[in-house]
Order: sequence, then C-alpha cells, then structure tokens
Amino acid sequence: MLRSLTLILGLLMATQAAAEGLFPSRRPPPPQAKFDPIEPKTQEYSWTGLYFGVGAGYEIGTNELDYVAGGLSVANVDSLATRGFTADPRIGYDFHLPKTVLVFGAFGGYNFGEADFNARFGPNVLGATIDPNWYVGLRAGYMLRNTSLLYVGYIYQWADLDIAGTGFAPIHRDLGGHGPIAGLEVPISPFISLAGEYSYVRYDDVVMWAGGANRLDLDADSHTFKARLTFRTGPLFQ
Repeated sequence: MLRSLTLILGLLMATQAAAEGLFPSRRPPPPQAKFDPIEPKTQEYSWTGLYFGVGAGYEIGTNELDYVAGGLSVANVDSLATRGFTADPRIGYDFHLPKTVLVFGAFGGYNFGEADFNARFGPNVLGATIDPNWYVGLRAGYMLRNTSLLYVGYIYQWADLDIAGTGFAPIHRDLGGHGPIAGLEVPISPFISLAGEYSYVRYDDVVMWAGGANRLDLDADSHTFKARLTFRTGPLFQ
C-alpha cells in the first residue's frame, strides 16, 4: 500500500509540473518608469502695456505757392523741397486682443527739428520755416508669424510756421496737419523693440497775402522716415 501511495503522489507531482509547463503563471510584469515626452515651449506674445521710446530720421517736405485770382489758380510754384533731420520722444499704450493677432493703440509725442525753404515768386523772395511739435495718433496692428507687428495709423500734428521775405509782411501762424502712418515693429528682447516707420502730414493751407478777389496761398506737406527704439513696461514674450 505504501508503494501505491508513493506512486500516486509521484503521478500528482508530475501532473502539476506538466501543467505549470503548459500554462505558465500570469504574474504581472514589474512596473516600468514612465517618461512623458518633453514638448518644446512656445513663446507667447502680448503687446498689451505702456511703452515709451525715441525715434530719429529724415523729413522731406514739399511746399506749393499758389496765386489765386478771381477764384482761379493762375500761377504756382510747386515742389519746393525741404529736407532736415528730425527726432521725437513718444509714449503710448497698446492693447492686444486676447487669442488674436490684432493690436490697437494710442500714442503721443513731440517732434524736434524744422524744415526751411526759400522761393522766388515774381520779384519777391520768400523764406519760411515749419517747425512741427506736439502730435497724437492711433494705430492698429497685425502680428506676423506671432512675432513682428505690422501696423498702420493716423496722426494729428501741430506746428509753428514763420514766413518772412521781400514783398511780404512777416507771418507767424500755428498750423495743424494730419495724415497716415505705417510701420513694422520687431521685438529684440522681452522689453525692447525696434521699428521702422513712415508718416505723411498734410498741413492746413495758409493765406500769405490777400487783396480783393486775389490771394497767395501756401500749401505744405511732409514725408518722414524714422527708426524707433521702444521700451515696454511689461514683457512682450515669455
């Protein structure tokens, strides 16, 4: 009987070994460390905030003397070019519409520099100086590739006009003018940007002399090209 029990026990052990070979235990694999992929951080730009800066460039003016008789222009001297260096400090505020590429802003500043010209009209010699000073403006911008700002706007410019010459009484006049601007502004650091800007100003007409139905008008405008360096109180990008 002992031999029978030993034989039965041997058969059971062999059966268990065979079963473990055919059906291996399904123990869970050891845990493995998980590594989330590192995504490159994209810079987020915001143009909202207060800024101040300086601009410097060159101004080219055109002036036209127009002699009007009986309501009709009978003679004129056109394209009297004036050129000169100009610079201005500027302060402004931009608002960047959330989750868009649109920026709107307002600004103001003071121009330094004047434009001088001389002209001969018949026997008379005329000299004049246009001295721009305070200005204000609005602008709207569109972000290019989420970085640079392409903008357009409109400004109103105040100026002083002084006229003297033979055959004319000296004239001092406060002028007003207005016109469009356009530019491209590029961030060079989180708090500093560099821009190139063009502006055009058409000044009010000035009646230099009037007698009866006749008069002599002065029409003036200017084209200005400037480079601008701007400092912002808040970061443009992070």
